[in-house]
Amino acid sequence: MPGQGFPDFQTGWEIGGSRTFASWEKPGEYLLLPDRLTFVKRELESQDFSLTFVRGCRPGGLPQPYAVLDFMPDLHYKLEETLFRIKAFDPGAILRPAIFSRSFFHLKPLEAHSAQFKGLGGTYPLSWEGDVKPGFSLKLPQDAACVMKHLLEKGYMEAWACAELEVEGISPRFPCKVRFDLSELFTGMTEFFEAGEEISREGILKFFSQAPASLPLEIPGEPEGRGRKPFAEALADRFISRFGMAPSAEAFSRIKGYFEWDLSLPFRAFRRFQVPFDRFLPGENGPFYRELTFPELRTGARQIFISASLPRRRTGTCTLGVTLKIPSSPDHPQLISKSVELSPEEKDSAVVRLSLSPTEKLRYGYSTFAVVRGSCGPKLLRSPEKIHDCEQLNLQADDFPVEFVRIKVSRRLLELASLSGVCRWFDNGSEVSQAFEIEDVPAGESGELAVAVPGQEKAPFIEIRARSRTCEKVLHLSPQRTRDLCLDLPSFPGYGVHRLEIRCDFEAGAELCVLELLPEGKNPGKENITIMHFTPSRPVREWTWNAESPFFGGYIYRIRSLKIRGLNESQEPWSNPLSPFVPLSIRVKSNQKPVARVFRQGQETKNRSPKTLNPYGMSP
Repeated sequence: MPGQGFPDFQTGWEIGGSRTFASWEKPGEYLLLPDRLTFVKRELESQDFSLTFVRGCRPGGLPQPYAVLDFMPDLHYKLEETLFRIKAFDPGAILRPAIFSRSFFHLKPLEAHSAQFKGLGGTYPLSWEGDVKPGFSLKLPQDAACVMKHLLEKGYMEAWACAELEVEGISPRFPCKVRFDLSELFTGMTEFFEAGEEISREGILKFFSQAPASLPLEIPGEPEGRGRKPFAEALADRFISRFGMAPSAEAFSRIKGYFEWDLSLPFRAFRRFQVPFDRFLPGENGPFYRELTFPELRTGARQIFISASLPRRRTGTCTLGVTLKIPSSPDHPQLISKSVELSPEEKDSAVVRLSLSPTEKLRYGYSTFAVVRGSCGPKLLRSPEKIHDCEQLNLQADDFPVEFVRIKVSRRLLELASLSGVCRWFDNGSEVSQAFEIEDVPAGESGELAVAVPGQEKAPFIEIRARSRTCEKVLHLSPQRTRDLCLDLPSFPGYGVHRLEIRCDFEAGAELCVLELLPEGKNPGKENITIMHFTPSRPVREWTWNAESPFFGGYIYRIRSLKIRGLNESQEPWSNPLSPFVPLSIRVKSNQKPVARVFRQGQETKNRSPKTLNPYGMSP
């Protein structure tokens, strides 16, 4: 099944408040969820967070008082701590942030202020703004905004707000099949929730976690002990995916008959994970709120303020823009049509001025357009026309007739390497490619780029090439289908903690072998060299070191002569750099120099310098 790269929900665990899952079809790869959300820093180190109060110039006039809550959160991951713990049991592990399909802002007002927040409690989608940073805006009544301002001044944001990230993964498996009558299942669930249980995923999970004998299911065998949890989760995932979170009686009446589910088969499911906000610190760099007063408009001159939440750094498009149309009417006999282009230099915003009758209501149609690379040259794409009646037109990336393949590179990786790549997709049966480079960015920022491609049923192929800034080494990541790619040092197997098994095979008469080991790229000084002694009674030892760069993840070694005491005296030459993922074996003969062997996939090979672009010539 097409589940490559998806997290396996059956293998999840929590490390230091961060949830981690193993990849379904990529052994050695792990996916990490953020542990909290912080706010993006602006140029003056202030938080990208604002509460704007808007009112008219006179009481009772238009616009009616309201407020706008606007902020841009950033995801925080415990990559280093999690990777260190994973490599304790999986030395060749790769850790990367999990890709979530949707994100939400969850507003949960306190009981003391439920009246002011009436009608506002719930879940709101977080729209994508920039690259891998979701921006959010919410219009609030004036009384609710005043309460929110009071709470924010005390730093109580985490008490009434959180974020929800929706992740697509593989549901837990259980070796059995279940069969049920839908009407009987609906009756049992109705009685269960009428007893006071909340209708949610946790409630559905509690329902299926009951004793199997009390469930309206035909189960060959009774799942007991540790098998009860994956059994209930597998059923809950399938039920929610098939019937929704809170199915109605009408929905069940339309679907009748018996159902049979094989819980041992992989099943793609969506799950939402709540992520708390970091504590809000008001007044660090000035006030977080402001007040705007608008004059009352009495003419037919209208301005349409267009703002698009698009990636700031993007490639693959020649033009992105919007077309506004107002059909002819008795107030204006001619069609009004105006188009504007959007550019990152203008922050993807524009103003369109329209001349209407003072009594005419504002109502217009809009459609977006894009000029992209096609199989036969530039190609013009247009979105279907939509109707709007407000002066503020907010557009998201999904409103444009292209999709953005987002690539994010950490700052520390950009300090070590220059990155480039190629995005490939198919247009009318012909392959189209778009080369790109991740440009260097100011200190403290991460590298971000979005490649615009026409809408595809399948994700495009992304190839990544990383060239070291200090040497000629080049690392390649194999092509992969993806729409979102986050790159960091742990994305490469050569980075991080490595554990090497060293074995000495002693022949008759051989009593001692001494090895000097040095991480690749380190200065061969006394503080960096590790000396290990091997004897027939202790022929196997393990050496652990930390590679601070994926370009220097290997090691070198030399066999030390027993007649030499100091490190600075004449020694055997150092070996060529070796892979950290292949055990090292030394054959020690009596009265002869030891001979080294390196085993790769169970066969003996000679030590040699890497001749390919891969520093080690192999993957773990």
